[in-house]
Amino acid sequence: MVASGQASLDAGRNGMRDWNIHYFTSSLPIGFAGMFNIPFANEQKAVFHEYFHAVQHAHIQSDNFDERDDLLGPTWFVEGGAEFMAQTASQRLRDSGALTASDWNPLAERMTWTMEEVRYWMSSNPGTSASQIQYGPDQGIAYSYGSWAHAWLADRFGPDALLESYYPRVNDLGFEGAFQNAYGMSATELIAEFDQFVLLPIQEQLQILPG
Repeated sequence: MVASGQASLDAGRNGMRDWNIHYFTSSLPIGFAGMFNIPFANEQKAVFHEYFHAVQHAHIQSDNFDERDDLLGPTWFVEGGAEFMAQTASQRLRDSGALTASDWNPLAERMTWTMEEVRYWMSSNPGTSASQIQYGPDQGIAYSYGSWAHAWLADRFGPDALLESYYPRVNDLGFEGAFQNAYGMSATELIAEFDQFVLLPIQEQLQILPG
């Protein structure tokens, strides 16, 4: 990346449950390093995204990989949750001065781009919901779809429902049970309703984002 001059970032929470730690890795954070005149706000967001994965995993007690994977939920939920929380929290902290400000497009503009990606994918895959995407070539769409789905849930049920109602019960109720407990609807019902929201004009969609 440095040799080619092509900016990119790869980061992750990579497990180590058997050591009772959260193990994070990252490629060279070029924004933080002051290279290529890249705004570091995206890397601030990436740190929050990966840390939220630690929050998600901390609510799951099983040491069994497959059981933990099931409890985390589908890709759109786990990655979308981390992305929505990271985007909104890092933006809020920059706005308040708690995080160093960095040149970056406004939250509404960034979310507009992600919605455009989701709409393009769904128009190219008629009859298929982006909620079905798993890790793989199209996983970025699941991140975008999920971040908007979490924005929809936060707008309808309150911004604290995920952390205060959903995650405290996921270990004993499972993904679907905890989802229904927190939101009063099944994940399938959410997807059916949210996929209709995706079709609305973008200006109407942007109104649900936190101010």
